[in-house]
Amino acid sequence: MAYDPKDKSRELVKQVINREVALPIKTEVNFMQYPLGNVYGRSKNLTVTYKRSIRDNGIEKKIIWKAMGTGEYGLPGPGAIETDLAITKLINDRGWPVVRYLQTSLYEIAKTKNINPNGDNIRLIKRDLLELATTSYESQFTYKQVWEKDKRKKYLSGGDAVFHKYDAIILRKEPLPGSIPKSELTPEERKTGISDHVYIVLGEIYLNSLNSYYLKKIDYNYLMNLPDVVLKRIYLILNLAFATVMNENGYVCFPYTDFCQRIPIETRRYISDAKRKIQKHLDALKHDGYIQCYDWNDNNSSNPDDWELILYPGTRANYELDQSKNQEQFDFGISGTNTRGVDEVLTYFFALYELKRDTPTDKERDQALELLKRTGDIDKVKRIIYYSKLEAARTGFNIKFFGAVLSYENDALAYIREENTKHSCEVNNKEKTGKEDQIKLEEDKHYSKLLEIFYRLPEDEQKSIRQKAVVNAKQRNPLYAKSIIGINNEIVNIIKGMLN
Repeated sequence: MAYDPKDKSRELVKQVINREVALPIKTEVNFMQYPLGNVYGRSKNLTVTYKRSIRDNGIEKKIIWKAMGTGEYGLPGPGAIETDLAITKLINDRGWPVVRYLQTSLYEIAKTKNINPNGDNIRLIKRDLLELATTSYESQFTYKQVWEKDKRKKYLSGGDAVFHKYDAIILRKEPLPGSIPKSELTPEERKTGISDHVYIVLGEIYLNSLNSYYLKKIDYNYLMNLPDVVLKRIYLILNLAFATVMNENGYVCFPYTDFCQRIPIETRRYISDAKRKIQKHLDALKHDGYIQCYDWNDNNSSNPDDWELILYPGTRANYELDQSKNQEQFDFGISGTNTRGVDEVLTYFFALYELKRDTPTDKERDQALELLKRTGDIDKVKRIIYYSKLEAARTGFNIKFFGAVLSYENDALAYIREENTKHSCEVNNKEKTGKEDQIKLEEDKHYSKLLEIFYRLPEDEQKSIRQKAVVNAKQRNPLYAKSIIGINNEIVNIIKGMLN
């Protein structure tokens, strides 16, 4: 069934997630999307590399991220990656602004990881901390920071940098460096110069990124309950991707080799092996409702660099999107000096609501511009306006100003995501009944105009046409008849027939 924001099922999903005690925390964006270490345990390979090439102003530019371990400790393994997540949780617990010297204990880290703080686990955590502190990272046009001056995101040092996420680990009963502020030490530590705690010293670049709020919310409890580190990495990658690069059709598309490098896992030469390697992880997220479905596109090529992985957000991911207050916002070229988009959406709003006023107010123009900036898509704004018309008609609310449309924004965007996901997944599952007609109609430049004609008809005539549309939709597919888009497509067909 298509998503209805007023439907009880959405509330049921929220209740289920709340019963699981969702625990939102903020995590740094760069380390969400690039690998921290080795997800499969100890390896003789001391380097993990993410690389790709892009064209910038006609010039090919290499994008590189490297995690580089030492011969003594190696790269951070699965345990260290989970310990790093626990450190992120502790940073959140301490609050902002983040201080450079994080005071904790091995016992607290174990409890935060939800593991028994016994002797064996304490020794493993100590090893994890040493792996994390001795690993360095190389960034070539990958790691971004928010510049304090203008809040713009820019690459480190013009593009290239080598740095540590953690500069040092000071274990209990070790000498304290003089650089730790005395105010952060206990009276006994100030007296003896010997640590009574574990101090995790954050690297300057990582600390600056945390304090400039280059962050994304994640559900820590859900993340830590995932059964393996590969799943945890996939969750972090998709959590960021769904919020930032999901297209208007409601899915994200990853090049296969890019997706593998971000986790990181080994790529496969044959697509059957590639599918088998990733499928068990994606099926687990599908079972949890984090993704609704996924598909592969080999582009008729045997080269793994040409393959694509297509992923649709599930109910849980959409719930996170609804709850998130700190999603990345993109302008998509809409600026305060570009009024074409503002004029277009306000003209559509005035026509749809048949307003008698000739011109919008300055406040309405500002509101339309802000909505365009938030969505980055004129067509999506029009769909929000149209959704507000449907809901206002259902409740008898008389909308006279553009500001009233904004109260429907979140429900409309949630509906659009669910509707796009549902129909896209039906296509992938070969259930294409009615979909071709929908695509054809939505591409028709007169689609919105025909709906406007429908809403100008007398109420009794609208009711009669809607009843016919429901009957026609049911003949196509019972599910199609439960979709607002499906019924609207049939309404448009009927109006077309009346005009011909």
